[in-house]
Amino acid sequence: MLMQEVEKREACKSYKNICRIANLFGGKGSIFSVAISPDGKKIASGSGAINSFLVGKDNTIRIWDIESERVIKTLKGHSAWVRSVAFSPDGKILASGSNDKTIKLWEVSSGEAIATFQAHSDAVLSVKISPDGKKLVSSSYDCTIKIWELQTGRLKNTLKGHTLPVYSVAISADGQTLVSGSYDGTIKIWNLETGAPKNTLKGHSDRVYSVAISPNGKFIASGSENGMLRLWDAQTSQCKQILKRDCSAIYSVAFSPDGQTLASSSNCNNTIELWEINTGRLINILTGHTSSIRCVIFSADGKLLVSGSYDQTIKVWQSLIV
Repeated sequence: MLMQEVEKREACKSYKNICRIANLFGGKGSIFSVAISPDGKKIASGSGAINSFLVGKDNTIRIWDIESERVIKTLKGHSAWVRSVAFSPDGKILASGSNDKTIKLWEVSSGEAIATFQAHSDAVLSVKISPDGKKLVSSSYDCTIKIWELQTGRLKNTLKGHTLPVYSVAISADGQTLVSGSYDGTIKIWNLETGAPKNTLKGHSDRVYSVAISPNGKFIASGSENGMLRLWDAQTSQCKQILKRDCSAIYSVAFSPDGQTLASSSNCNNTIELWEINTGRLINILTGHTSSIRCVIFSADGKLLVSGSYDQTIKVWQSLIV
């Protein structure tokens, strides 16, 4: 075992030479979302069965121990696909959004459901918790974004402006800014505290599936249905660079904690691509999934990258020099 660990460490030298260290089988459902606990020890995954003969069989959340590669909790309560999961900053609470139109809060230690938020009139597609742990943001197929008080469940605000479903939301590291990506092809920037719209980014000609904000708040990344990956200047709202043009949908984008690398996943050859932000250069392509990759996320320390796929697996990738 020790020799295997030494070999793993020797193999992982940078994002240019990243290696897969774990392959987690997620059950009967496709993996729609993954989250890594703040301490980097656990993974939460949200799933749902996309095959007609399995529909309703696996609308669960699993919490995994990364070191042992085992499921330590299976959370049941949603009646449809679990589209999004997010840990609170202290790692004690997990939020989940589902096609059943609800958001649930779970106590991570016990696996018990502790609250259900209901206000959306259609599927909840994305959930995020603010860095201070006080707010929960959800976006939905009903074309709205809702901001909740995490502790009380009180609905604070409903943001309207997108004309089609809002597939993805991201919150800046300082907790001041909210970014949303929609089927209407636009990206909107909002003041998280007041809910006031600040700007609309236009340039995509198809559905925007994923948005992310760089740790320093300077850049926004977005991926769309037609395979376009854009990097925006958050201050000027101008497109800084088009990193990729393809015919394949980009389902997820994520910045590394140091803000130097962007990960993107798609259904093109079932790969994850790593991009150098300063140059826009493609620095690595990660292979191993056998179907569309729906989600990618970096751990808080930047040492791990986790991906989830329609192939029902979660893969954990490691880099020790970041």
